[in-house]
Amino acid sequence: MRIPALSALPLLSHAVTQQHPLSLAGTGVGTQQQCPLDGPVSCSKDAANADTCCTEHPGGQLLLTQFWDWHYSPYEGREESWTLHGLWPDHCDGSFDTFCDSMRNLHNITTVLLTSGERELFDFINANWLDNRGHNELFWEHEWNKHGTCLSTLKPECNPDWAPGEDLIKYFKTIVELYKTLPSYDFLKDAGIVPSRTTSYALADVKAALKKATGFEPTILCDGGGDKLHEIWYHFNLIGSIASGKFVGAEPDGPKGSCRATVYYLPKHERGGSPSKPGHPSPPSKPGSGTSGKIEVLRDDGSPYGCLLSFGEWSKQTCATFHLLPGSSEGLKQLRTRRGVCGVDANGLFSCSSTVRSAADFSYTATEAGALIGHGDVQDWSAAMVPEGNGKEKVYVGTEHGEGIKLVFMEK
Repeated sequence: MRIPALSALPLLSHAVTQQHPLSLAGTGVGTQQQCPLDGPVSCSKDAANADTCCTEHPGGQLLLTQFWDWHYSPYEGREESWTLHGLWPDHCDGSFDTFCDSMRNLHNITTVLLTSGERELFDFINANWLDNRGHNELFWEHEWNKHGTCLSTLKPECNPDWAPGEDLIKYFKTIVELYKTLPSYDFLKDAGIVPSRTTSYALADVKAALKKATGFEPTILCDGGGDKLHEIWYHFNLIGSIASGKFVGAEPDGPKGSCRATVYYLPKHERGGSPSKPGHPSPPSKPGSGTSGKIEVLRDDGSPYGCLLSFGEWSKQTCATFHLLPGSSEGLKQLRTRRGVCGVDANGLFSCSSTVRSAADFSYTATEAGALIGHGDVQDWSAAMVPEGNGKEKVYVGTEHGEGIKLVFMEK
């Protein structure tokens, strides 16, 4: 079956309110089970007993999330646009499932889109759904495999003519159309909130500007010490399926957010990560202990399993404290423990000790669960086997050592 181009979908209003929910027309991919037009709203008292092919459950609150990547990088996107992060199904209490169906995981999304005639969809996400290190394909794979496979209305049994990749295309088209209705840069600009290295804004004013534009208050997340705008999460409930339902603006499903009362909205594509007062250069950074936290280990299926010890080994023992420090260039980080700085040797072995001659630079990619730690262009790590009991396993960059893992820095 030929899949219609993205331009065939109706354009949606920029305003999203609880009184006027968004309606997404069917994407034309496969055959969706027919659902009643007056079905229950997800997260309502009737949703738990509804047909999960027609009502999202248990992930009934949908979060359309956007990035403002102010860190200096060629992959930040347009200067007057927030970029896409994803669309996530949260339980109605703020918890969530991840990596729900490994049989539907995809590792060839670009190929799926282009061989399905979705050149326009591919071009749009390639310009607006950006990995901050330039690995868009891996980023899309992560979002689909982790979140898309958890949507109940996209399950194969809900789509009689299901074929591999059709559910992905429905998911991506819905994300794009919803994203188009939420031009965060314009919402903030209309309230006089624009990127600046010298002007700060009250967080309350940022929230008020977004609520005025949409009718509901989103979640705001900050990084760089908690005072630099970095993410917006728009919360929705849903009537019907992901592919053709109505999105209804909702309040956050629990306390969220990570910003101070006063925040900066830094311009993109400018070197220098800290704001400065008018007429005064930013002071040089001082050496110190940096941000403290632990490094948890995720297995390939996304399940957490242990963490890193102070010498850098993987174990189920008590997690070591790692200190996150500025790297040798913008956007990179260094790590140390009480044993010493952390490095990667010629064999790819990760270790931390006083014998490490020079600290390695690590990439640091923020996610809703923590920050993925990588080395060079690689975010994959591996060990010879999964540690058992009080055992320890050495950790290496890349996937050559049997058990594939991810390293996630969790700030204290």
